[in-house]
Amino acid sequence: MKRIILLLAVAATAALAFFLLRRNLNSTAEAGIKDFAIEQTNRVDKIFFSKNSTKDHVLLQKDEAGNWTVKNAQGVFPASKSNIDMLLNFVMNKLQVKYPVGDSASEEINRTLYLHAVKAEFYLNGKLSKTLYVGGPTQNSMGTYMYMPGLKRPYVVEVPGFEGYVTPYFSTNLKDWRSKEVLNATADNIRRLEITWHEEPSASFVIDRPDDAGISLLDAQGRKLQVPLNPVRSLVGMFEHVQMEGWPNLPKQRADTVLRSKPFCTLKLNTCDGKTQSLELFRIPVSDETYSQENRDGSIRLFEIEYFWARVNGANELVQMQDAVLRNRLKKLKDFTAVP
Repeated sequence: MKRIILLLAVAATAALAFFLLRRNLNSTAEAGIKDFAIEQTNRVDKIFFSKNSTKDHVLLQKDEAGNWTVKNAQGVFPASKSNIDMLLNFVMNKLQVKYPVGDSASEEINRTLYLHAVKAEFYLNGKLSKTLYVGGPTQNSMGTYMYMPGLKRPYVVEVPGFEGYVTPYFSTNLKDWRSKEVLNATADNIRRLEITWHEEPSASFVIDRPDDAGISLLDAQGRKLQVPLNPVRSLVGMFEHVQMEGWPNLPKQRADTVLRSKPFCTLKLNTCDGKTQSLELFRIPVSDETYSQENRDGSIRLFEIEYFWARVNGANELVQMQDAVLRNRLKKLKDFTAVP
């Protein structure tokens, strides 16, 4: 019921916004070359995008520590700082007017904006500072149609030096704003690293780091092993900004089935602040889209070797990881105990 009320409220807000857009297009003001831009992008702490045609919306917010989150009806998630930096410092800080839409084209452009524009609201220090209606590209894709309340007409805007249009930077798709970071801990912030191989328990191990000076390697039974510690320390230092590839396009029933199955490997990090980060890995069966369905020896391959599905921190969703990202991090006990 709450979700229905939220969607109705968003729809009503969007309808009102586009009514105001239609009314504002009767204004007489003309735009200055930098009127669409935001000069002090470092003060932006909230961004709201909504689209009337699909009712999609996202809310981006920055906390006092400078961390961004993205929110919609699906929940609240860490946001991609790099994508927000691109929006603010590559697009909004540099945006400028290329030319006004002529009278002969205004009616068609206005109609398109009414139906399909993204409404973009930017808040500086908690106060609404700028509202834009972002349309699609010009015919040659070298500019973007935009309108700002109070102006007489829409304008074509551009980012100087950039050959293209900027509509994709104003996406209402949640996944375009979510962070792809799955693990992030510096070596000096890790107290315990545990890698469990569920199909090969004897390959599992724990790296224990009770303080800044001490570090030790334990086998699956908790026995401390005497091994060279440089490779152990090296592994602990490999978990900063580990990223996934993206989200697999799976039907919910299939994804739920995978999540209920047993992972072939689980990685856990315990950090100094008492928090735990985890990654559970699931094999992906080969399909018609698999590049090669045979191993080098000619035997039939059952699972993908370049990709895995994963669950991050126990969440009820699957993400996709590349073997190239995980290969050097997914060690087995023998990697530390083998005699050279």
